Amino acid sequence: MSILVIGGKGLVGIHTSRRFLREGYPVVIYDVYPGDVSYFFGGVTRRVDVVGDASDFDHLLETIDRYKVKGIVHTVMAHNPADVLRNPSESFSSTVEGTLRVLEAARTKNLRVVSVGTQAVYGITDPLIPVKEDVPLNPVTIYSGWKAMCDIMCLTYQRVFEVDLVIIRAAHIYGPVYGGPGRRKRHDLPELWLRKSLANEVIEMGDGADHLMDWTYAEDVAQGAFLAYSVRPVKHRVFNISRGRNVSLQELGQGIMDLVPGSCIKLGPGPSETISKNVVPMRGPGDITLAREELGFEPQFTIQKGLAELLNWIKKQDCLRKQK
Repeated sequence: MSILVIGGKGLVGIHTSRRFLREGYPVVIYDVYPGDVSYFFGGVTRRVDVVGDASDFDHLLETIDRYKVKGIVHTVMAHNPADVLRNPSESFSSTVEGTLRVLEAARTKNLRVVSVGTQAVYGITDPLIPVKEDVPLNPVTIYSGWKAMCDIMCLTYQRVFEVDLVIIRAAHIYGPVYGGPGRRKRHDLPELWLRKSLANEVIEMGDGADHLMDWTYAEDVAQGAFLAYSVRPVKHRVFNISRGRNVSLQELGQGIMDLVPGSCIKLGPGPSETISKNVVPMRGPGDITLAREELGFEPQFTIQKGLAELLNWIKKQDCLRKQK
């Protein structure tokens, strides 16, 4: 029986698909973008790519029946906070309405679901205190508002219709991602700074050295998605999946300077006003105690290890482009 990864060519989707394939599951990658992502999978088979939108209910059901789908990992995010702010209605359709179609498919076809959410739904919290899953939702951006709606719908379907569903709430995800033609390019800070450092650009900000973020490598999120799908029984239906430790931008920058000889990242003191305004305000790291105890989740990537993996991928991609 296949696993359908919706948004399977996105940052979380690619790595989640690879994780399920490594565990022996056939995977159907369901994504609106038609680009080829074979280079992410090497010689791994048992993978099918389907171009489709989660909001297209008939096509979604047809895909589920055709490939004998038994479970869904729903990774579609509301693009990013800046995009959502520019076009709330488009992001609402792809995120909230798309999630409703997934839940209806799960209800009618009796499918297990993992919904990939975000810790941004917790809003602004003390950045030094880990945030537990049971704190009241307090979205402060349109992006986190849409995602909070998705979480509420998911939990309602789980309670009312007994859909076997688990929500994982990730933090600031980074890692290798498909950015081919037609794909909305992500600009995650670790990759942006690594690429600028490789190009010998000096990175300088007037503030931000003390800005704290729970940076989480995409492979760790994929591990959490797999465990949330495969571990049963579960007592809880919502789990924080992240590194579980806030990292300052100063520490992030130093990690990059350690990896890229001659690179220069200069940050002024305090939190970043730009990031707080355009991305998300600071909050505490995700408390991952429940995920550890109930799912057996343990993050494998420190910020140093994650940056090194991402740097190697960037270099390989640059080499491949030069060879073409």
